[in-house]
Amino acid sequence: MNAFYGGCDQKAYLWNLQTQQVEPIAQHNAPIKTVNPIPEISCVATGGWDNCFNLWDLRQARGTLASSAALPGKVYAADVKSMMIILCLANRQVLLYDSRNMAQPYRIHNPELSYQLRSVACFPDMQGFVTGSVEGKCEVAYLQPADQAKNFRFKCHVIDPVAFPVHRVVFHPIMTETIIFR
Repeated sequence: MNAFYGGCDQKAYLWNLQTQQVEPIAQHNAPIKTVNPIPEISCVATGGWDNCFNLWDLRQARGTLASSAALPGKVYAADVKSMMIILCLANRQVLLYDSRNMAQPYRIHNPELSYQLRSVACFPDMQGFVTGSVEGKCEVAYLQPADQAKNFRFKCHVIDPVAFPVHRVVFHPIMTETIIFR
């Protein structure tokens, strides 16, 4: 079993939990904010404050860059579900990529939230995503144009007059089939 992490030393690491061995697998030119494994294609995705999002092939020699995307801002949050990659940037844009084609995003979403995005989670059925912000609000956004009327925002970490950031958005791994946003 492996764990992955990255940080201010501009590197991402693979930590083998059985042998306790740690080895660098990725390098950026600024701190790494997000590290997401993509087991379907044996890659690790890293997003950094160097305005880059990279896929690193774990089947090759460690540190082999499989694909890269230059971004219009720092990566503040990311989530990966199967082949879908969702990135929240410093300019409050949300970019959606297919991990098999990193040349350009297949969708750009401009959320209705007013402040910095801190977290993102893809729906378990990949029909949309939820973003959380530093203003104590979340936004639920659907991907299909026909479902855009279902998009909504809500306060969840606000005790007037103080707002607390939403640091993490997660779907329950077992109870996901009962979560329906209408």
